[in-house]
Amino acid sequence: LENIRVGVDSLEKELENLTGDVKGLKKCDELLTRKLLELDELSAPSGEGVDEFRKKRKELVVRVQQLHERIDSKAKM
Repeated sequence: LENIRVGVDSLEKELENLTGDVKGLKKCDELLTRKLLELDELSAPSGEGVDEFRKKRKELVVRVQQLHERIDSKAKM
């Protein structure tokens, strides 16, 4: 989960520097979609910490979805 979060952080920084670069926006969009797929493939650990894991995973999913929305809005500019 931490590795995915670090990747999302990196993509968010890259996205902040992109304006009007359609190719760069598409690349970020694809990479974010891959991060969503990685999150979908993760299974919660058994035992303690399941609820915390699910909460953190959901927060990351929401964050990635918000970044997708930012890409869409930048692409329309």
